[in-house]
Amino acid sequence: MLISQNKSIYKVNSNKGGFYKVFNSRFGRYLTLKNKLIGMHRSNRGIKNTYFYDLFQEIIEKRSSVRDILIFGLGTSTLQDLLIEKYQKVRITTVESDGTLLDINDYFFHREENSNHQIIISDAFQFVKNSENIYDFHEKCDLVVVDFNLLGSHFYSEIFLKEIKNFLSKKGLFLIIFERRNYLQNIELIKFVERISLYYNKVTLLYSKNNILGVFCSDN
Repeated sequence: MLISQNKSIYKVNSNKGGFYKVFNSRFGRYLTLKNKLIGMHRSNRGIKNTYFYDLFQEIIEKRSSVRDILIFGLGTSTLQDLLIEKYQKVRITTVESDGTLLDINDYFFHREENSNHQIIISDAFQFVKNSENIYDFHEKCDLVVVDFNLLGSHFYSEIFLKEIKNFLSKKGLFLIIFERRNYLQNIELIKFVERISLYYNKVTLLYSKNNILGVFCSDN
């Protein structure tokens, strides 16, 4: 387990997100939601032992050039920071429903303002439905990421995930992040992936660390 010999330094129960904990460990500082790892400092020594880094490596292997990225779920901006460092001219938009996460990021993780990264506080469903009219978001993205560790299983909606395809460029890559749990829940995930594969020409799975399954979907 990556978070070992840890000490909880902050706990808060958010009405929107759930129960957050900030930990200090010998590897650095981490954030959990409902006891699941959802973020850390990019500079943490243990970052290469997490699913964030595994997924990041798979993204850069599949796409050598990326311009616009849309991510649902902020965490501590771990994946976003890795992508900005790799694709220096990238433009990232993160949709996050829970403003508490911004406060946690600012105070405990020293989030820096970055012109390459804008954060929109919105429910994910509302953003998908009203991205152009309310949020003035018109981009076609080279990468779209939906992290169900942050959004919750109630977003396991085919309607929601089908709508995501409207945000993808012609060669866009769609990454869905799941937590692998017990055997029966894993069967349900595979069935869900099979349904999603009906809408994309190519679907590949990455079994990552921390019981995480990354599903990469594209038409090219």
